[in-house]
Amino acid sequence: WSDSPTTIVGGSCEYANAAQGGISSPAATSPYIAARAYCAADDALYRAGAACGSCYRVSYDGSPATDPGTPGSMIVQIVDSGSAKTFDCQVDAFETITGARTGVFPITYEPVDCDIAETGPVATVLDGMNAWYTKVIFSNMVTGVAAASIVVGGQTFSMNRVGGATWAASTGGAEGAASFDLRLDGGTAVELKPCFDSWPVATGQACGVLPSTPSETTTLSTTQSTTPSTTPSTTPSTTPSTTSSSTTTTETTSSSTSTGPAAVCLHAGDEIYLRAHTGMRLTAEGTFVHAFWDHMGAWQKWVIEKDDDSAVVTGDTVTLKAHTGKRLTVQDTTVHAKWDHRGSWERLVIEKKPLGDGQPICVGDEVYFRAHTGKRLTVQDGSIHAKWDHMGSWQRFVVEVKAPSLAESHAITA
Repeated sequence: WSDSPTTIVGGSCEYANAAQGGISSPAATSPYIAARAYCAADDALYRAGAACGSCYRVSYDGSPATDPGTPGSMIVQIVDSGSAKTFDCQVDAFETITGARTGVFPITYEPVDCDIAETGPVATVLDGMNAWYTKVIFSNMVTGVAAASIVVGGQTFSMNRVGGATWAASTGGAEGAASFDLRLDGGTAVELKPCFDSWPVATGQACGVLPSTPSETTTLSTTQSTTPSTTPSTTPSTTPSTTSSSTTTTETTSSSTSTGPAAVCLHAGDEIYLRAHTGMRLTAEGTFVHAFWDHMGAWQKWVIEKDDDSAVVTGDTVTLKAHTGKRLTVQDTTVHAKWDHRGSWERLVIEKKPLGDGQPICVGDEVYFRAHTGKRLTVQDGSIHAKWDHMGSWQRFVVEVKAPSLAESHAITA
């Protein structure tokens, strides 16, 4: 990327929007911005802006690379898109991770909660003084924002992601006190209330809520060591940026995975992955269940369970246990992984076509999961719900397992 302290200005997440003051913007208070501990992401990780504000611990273990380096690790924040590799990092961050200022390096990484500035979560208005429409950017959160709404004068209006970390809503001419209700990746709720005493407000106005726990500090975690990092890899690789003569690049080599031969059939207790029609896999991100990523890491791994340890066949009632120890739950039409119960809400009937009980479920099979409501798990634009009883492509999952001899690896670039 670049060694400039203002390279973040113009980034697609818009935290340092030039029109709002660049790195002096109220949206640029994250300690990672001040420390230049940030990166651009590739399209798969960026997820059309859903990764904006998320943090990852990126580690290099000393493996062979295009340039000499030193093992290191750093927590970085996603602030931009367009990387040709998994990460394209500001040069200072790249050097902390790799010990070099240029090159392509294999890395591993894992998602972590971000440290936040003492000001707490912030909402900054990018399009103001309009009671009918607004555009807002949310920043300084422990992870990215998954959903948002604005409450004006007691009326709630859903917000839609415009791009990056920015959200917009049509507010129907409403006036009065304004607040924001957010749901972060992982399901954590954040309420910015009180926010503004009156609405609408001018462009550039911002409000925040002080953090409620002492653990939300401004300390950044960075380490450099002489021993290899063992951080597990859960994401893809990055490519080098060409925006500066001092750019650096790290590259990761991602290994292939295998769905195995069709003769490999499932038994209770097996670890499986479920690939949706989109190519993305069923993921438990905290309590939030979705299918936004094609990874085959810990978050995508599910243990299929029965009341006994026999083979899994069509018509069986099963439960799916996530890496957190919680089970996939269908609550009305909502799907989550908040509880470790094995009650009726967690029980799913596994099916495949043609319908008929007693057929073995094997690796590579296309299966469907029917909830206690009679509705089936459905993937709609990456979101998971159980609103419909259809058995179409949106309800279909391919059963996969990971070959135990294969390892995943990734790369970083600056």
